[in-house]
Amino acid sequence: MPLSDFGADWPTFIAAWWPNSPLQLPADDAWTALQVAERLWPEQVEQELNSVVRSSLVLGRLLNLGATLQRCEALHGFESVFERLRGGDSGALSELRFAARLLLLGYSPQLDPAIGDKRLDVAFPVGADTVLTEVISPQFSQYGRALSDQLTNLAETLKATRPHSSIDVFLTFDPNTELTTTLMQIATNYDSDRAVVMELENAAYVRITPFTSSATPFAPVVVDSHITLGVVAFEFGPARNTRVTVCIPFSDERAGRLVDAEGHHFPKDSFNLLVMDLSGIPNGLRHWVPLVARRLQPTINRRFGAVCLFQAEANATDPPWQSIIVENLYARQPLPQVLLRQLGGDLEM
Repeated sequence: MPLSDFGADWPTFIAAWWPNSPLQLPADDAWTALQVAERLWPEQVEQELNSVVRSSLVLGRLLNLGATLQRCEALHGFESVFERLRGGDSGALSELRFAARLLLLGYSPQLDPAIGDKRLDVAFPVGADTVLTEVISPQFSQYGRALSDQLTNLAETLKATRPHSSIDVFLTFDPNTELTTTLMQIATNYDSDRAVVMELENAAYVRITPFTSSATPFAPVVVDSHITLGVVAFEFGPARNTRVTVCIPFSDERAGRLVDAEGHHFPKDSFNLLVMDLSGIPNGLRHWVPLVARRLQPTINRRFGAVCLFQAEANATDPPWQSIIVENLYARQPLPQVLLRQLGGDLEM
């Protein structure tokens, strides 16, 4: 069902789509955001509106998407970034979020700028200088996607081995073919009448139980990192009820790979800013700051003058924005302090 099927204005829409909604939003802003989202990405709006779940999370995603697209639509380079977003590159939304924030701060960002033979995510003038920006998210970065794909492949493989079971895997080592084979053997040989927890030394912990649709947290070992990347695979039906979760802590080493992989994008002697979108990661700002700070050293990662970490929760047309700047004291080109103050926010650590 398209947006028009629910009404011609915000009060009519919200009464039809979500009666007794607790959301209190400016009607004109909310309706405009929905209309922009539908004009630019009608299939996404229809998919969200037809969701069986009607909540502030679903509606917030749509409102934030529409407001972000509205602000960025006129920017140079918008078309190529939006094309990537529609094509399934979720990281493109992080670039648009950051550009929208720059606009609110009074800057004039350009999306997808060509710098020599490379393309970066965002460029914007600060005084007489131009700041070049790469925007990443742990989930959607090249390394994060590769690791997530590995976890997903493992979860899907295990799902096929054991019907009517719940399988939880807590990895302490990146998945590989040998580990996948061992986990498949454990799942295949599991006695489904009882629960079992096993340790694979220096590789993984496994919990297998008779099927339950609700997953209780499985953290069998204390790790230094508070950040965990995880995936879920499931199949519900009369012939097979199976749920598999696979997670791995985002250690210093893995965080290092993520940050270190971005340096080569930047010219050596330009004004460079690395931006990390941590939206949707619980307590992401607090947990990622020390990981990032430890990667800014005299001999590595000197190409960017700071790392801006932000969270923009999608629950309104102007989502609550929190951000922290981790300044790189060893950078080849320090960034203007006025910019760092504007982007840094006031979140207490």
